[in-house]
Formats: sequence, C-alpha cells, structure tokens
Amino acid sequence: MKRPSIYVAAVLLTIILVLLPPNNYAGLTSNQTTNKSTDKVEDSGDSSKKNEGTSIPAIQQMKSLPSKKISGISYYPLMNLVQSKLIQAKSREIDGIVELTVNQDNYQLVRNVPVYMRNGIYHPLTAGNMRWEDKDFWLPESFLEGVFQPSSDSSDAKSYAKNKEKISKMSADEMAEYLSFVQTPIKGSKMKKNDSSLPGAARTYRKGIHEGVDFYTPTIGVPVTKNTPVYSLAEGTIVRVDHDYKEMTTPEREKILAQATHNNGQTPQDLLDRVRGRTVWIQHSNGLLARYIHLSRIEPKLRVGEKIKAGDYIGNVGNSGTSDGAKGNNEGVHLHLDLFLYGEWFWKQYPNLDEKYKILFRMFGQYH
Repeated sequence: MKRPSIYVAAVLLTIILVLLPPNNYAGLTSNQTTNKSTDKVEDSGDSSKKNEGTSIPAIQQMKSLPSKKISGISYYPLMNLVQSKLIQAKSREIDGIVELTVNQDNYQLVRNVPVYMRNGIYHPLTAGNMRWEDKDFWLPESFLEGVFQPSSDSSDAKSYAKNKEKISKMSADEMAEYLSFVQTPIKGSKMKKNDSSLPGAARTYRKGIHEGVDFYTPTIGVPVTKNTPVYSLAEGTIVRVDHDYKEMTTPEREKILAQATHNNGQTPQDLLDRVRGRTVWIQHSNGLLARYIHLSRIEPKLRVGEKIKAGDYIGNVGNSGTSDGAKGNNEGVHLHLDLFLYGEWFWKQYPNLDEKYKILFRMFGQYH
C-alpha cells in the first residue's frame, strides 16, 4: 500500500530538480556569464584576476603572434600587440613615432632610429630598429623581450613623472642652475647672441624649427674647421655612434626635405634624423641627453653602451647631413648640439629669447 506514495515522492523530486535555476548548477561561478552567440565563458569580474596563477607570460604570448624576418631579425606588428592587450600604444605614421605603455613604464621609438627611450632615459637598440612595413609599425623581438621582463626598479616610472613635472615648472634661472654641471663641447668656445642659432629658430627649408644650439666660428669666439675636436659635455653612457654613416647625395637629401614639409610646423623625427648627419648620442646625468650632430669624424674607439667622462674626445666638427655635406665641400662647418631632459624638448617652455640666452650663457659662458 506504500508503493504509490513512493512513486509520488520520486515524481515530485524529479520536478523540483528540473525546475531549479540553471545558475545553481556546478561549473559556473556567480561572477561569470555565458556569451550565447559563441558559447564562451566571459569573466564579468576583475579581469586582472582572471587566470591568476596560471596566466601565460607576455613573452610567450608575443611569440604566438604572427611575425616575420627582416634582415635576419624577427619583428612583430604593432597592431597585433595592441589587439592582444600586451601593450598600449599611440602612433602616427607621418611622424614616425610610437609611444608605448607597458606595466606603467613609458617607451618611445622613432622609425629607423637605433635608440629607444624608457621613462625619459635613452638606450640603444642593439638588434633591429623599429620599421614601417605593410602599413604598420613593426617592433624588433629583442626590444619586446626586454619590455616584457619585470622592471628592475618599480619606482622608475614614478620618478620619471616626478622629474618631468619638476622640470616643466623651472624658471630660466633654475634651469641654468640645473644644467650648470656641463662644460663646453669645443675648447675655448663661448656663446654669442645669434638668434638663428638658438633652439626654436625657424628652418624654412624644411618648414620646421631648430631643435638645438649651433657652434659656428662667428658665434663662439674660436675658429671651427673639420679639424676642430668635439668633447663630451659631462660623464655619461654612449647610446648611439654612427661609425657606418654614409653621406647622402644632393638629390637624396632634397627628396627627404620634400617629404618633411607636411607635418604642421615640425619635421618628422625619422626624416630629421636623416639630415642630422654623422652623430653621437650620450645619455648624461640629470636626465640630460646630448646629441652631437653633423660630425666629420668620430673617435673609432667609441662603443655603444660604454661609459664616457667629461672632456673625453668624441670626434670632429663637420657638415655631414647638410647641403654642403652632400656637395662634399668644407662650407657650413659647425657643431649642432641637441639637449633634451627626460625625453622632453625643454626649450619650448622658454619662448622669451632672453631666457634661452640666460641658460646658454650659464652653461657655456658669454662671448662679447
């Protein structure tokens, strides 16, 4: 007589199980939802905790992306790196510049230039420069491997931001004091007022502006020829040496200048690099990068990555990269010296010429 009761109970239990809400089933946690169109599980919680403890290393993820060999070096396209969320990036093809953010560190690369900037400090690209191929920027594998390694100094990015802010608020007097540790790159030279040699002066032939300071015979008080030595401003690390520089022909240079006239008042950095000629870049202390430009000769013993002392011989003054250099003559010989602080062209905060002169006279002395 008890069997009907057992059957009724079994039927009721089955109905209850069937009618239970599906999100109570094992296999989906309360912070996950199902994408019905793809049947893939998406985490609606904190994405930084997704796959915690089992995440794939960034370098391994990078190497799973499409790549190609260029001159024997593996390169990865910027678009794929961004889409894979390995990096954040800003870029413009016309400028030839890419800015990256990875793990709070900030990087900048310029197309075909063998250096990169990390948190305001410049370093050499030892195996491959960033390139423009197939309508995208391509980054060398060795550079990316370094980017994805854990930072050795977690405070580096914070220090970079702090230094940039401090420098941006300096008066001309404060900047002159900040840079007073440097010495003149040409022995016996001092600076004379000459507006066209200043940072910010117009360069109409390329529809841009002058980024550095020029050391010509009439403006520094000593004669300048291709035999005039150039010396390091201060101690530092060599990040670029153009030992293999080859002078352009006049048609090659004119073609570059024609390309450089369509960028809203400043020459794209990758094209400007071509007309700088034979150069040496040294990362000095206090965030100061100095570019010694238009050299006719470079000391053969200089090597990328090596230390250099204040007053060490770098090379000779010249006219490489200029119209006279392309002609192969001895005209227009001078040293062009670029100065950047933590990657910034700091001269732009001093639109007044007297402020610029105050800084330069404090650094190099005044020639009357």
